[in-house]
Amino acid sequence: ERLLGLTPDDIQELARDILFGQLRLVIATMTIEEIKLVLETRANPENSCENVNTTIDKHVDDIEHRIAELKVLQETLISIRSACDHDKKVKECGVLHQLDSIAEVCSSSTEN
Repeated sequence: ERLLGLTPDDIQELARDILFGQLRLVIATMTIEEIKLVLETRANPENSCENVNTTIDKHVDDIEHRIAELKVLQETLISIRSACDHDKKVKECGVLHQLDSIAEVCSSSTEN
């Protein structure tokens, strides 16, 4: 749908914008040392690119780890949200009771 009505030039420009956006996201996750490594590797076209592959693999692993953490967070929030399925008064809100219980557990564990 997004492409309907666009000229081929508009589609090409949109594709270029998407690709540059993705490239900016990749670069934004890289350290200065990693960017330097990529640039140094690029400057030596006859050398192996294995160090670049290793760097990207590390970022893929990091993203997979973050996705797993976000899925756990999502499951926790869904569970908390299910504690209050109606419009109740604040004093009866299951979500707030769940959050109070979590805060109580956290504060007691830091006291020990």
